[in-house]
Amino acid sequence: MHSAFDDIALSYDILEAENPILQWMRRRVHQAALAAFAGRRRLIEIGSGTGTDAVFFAQHGFEVLGLEPSSEMLLIAREKAAAADCAHRVSFVQAAAEELRHVAPVGLCDGLFSNFGALNCVAHLDKFAQHAARALKFGAPVLFVYMPPICPWEIGYHLLHGQVRKAFRRKKDDAGTLVSLARHAIRTYYFSPAQIISCFEPQFILERQFSLGLLAPPPYVSKRSARLLHKVIASEEKIAEQWPFRNFGDHLVFQFRRL
Repeated sequence: MHSAFDDIALSYDILEAENPILQWMRRRVHQAALAAFAGRRRLIEIGSGTGTDAVFFAQHGFEVLGLEPSSEMLLIAREKAAAADCAHRVSFVQAAAEELRHVAPVGLCDGLFSNFGALNCVAHLDKFAQHAARALKFGAPVLFVYMPPICPWEIGYHLLHGQVRKAFRRKKDDAGTLVSLARHAIRTYYFSPAQIISCFEPQFILERQFSLGLLAPPPYVSKRSARLLHKVIASEEKIAEQWPFRNFGDHLVFQFRRL
């Protein structure tokens, strides 16, 4: 089955290599993930994309089961794992997040990870949380990166350019919002932090939450001087976990623990 993400697979890594904001975001997430998964062994990754995160974890000694719906993304991910000599630690499966219960063993995994809004494609986050709980050991950490409804930078940027619809494209809608991706439109859901916590709370407890892209501009507004960007990032990291700042930004990072 064709995935909308097939069309951007070849350009995905190139865009990140040219974008300092994306690079910083991934480094920040990796730092948080290594702390969250310390002492763990088997990880599930939702939305593996081109395999950058899976390879990173494999190189740090983890075994990774990666779910990714795009066949073109998976081709690159498998090549990347082989080139990094860690293919024996990574198993990629062509599957969406909603198919987790069909591909993950029950109660054998030590942690679950998802980066850069892969879970924004999930309409029923409460059901996904139930499937994640089924696959994870008790006490296992979950760390994922989610796009919230309110991104101050995005709203301000598009309003200044007279693009009102784009400014509020993350509006709350139970039916989801169609977001353009290459030649396709992806139905995307933007749950608030309170809604996300409510979806996970029956089986998980929130341990950490912080903003990613609150003061730093979104990746598509990356043409800023390196010196200025460094100062903005340093300021953001000082307040990213504080209330109310942790509830707003281009992305939010949530860390839960399986009860």
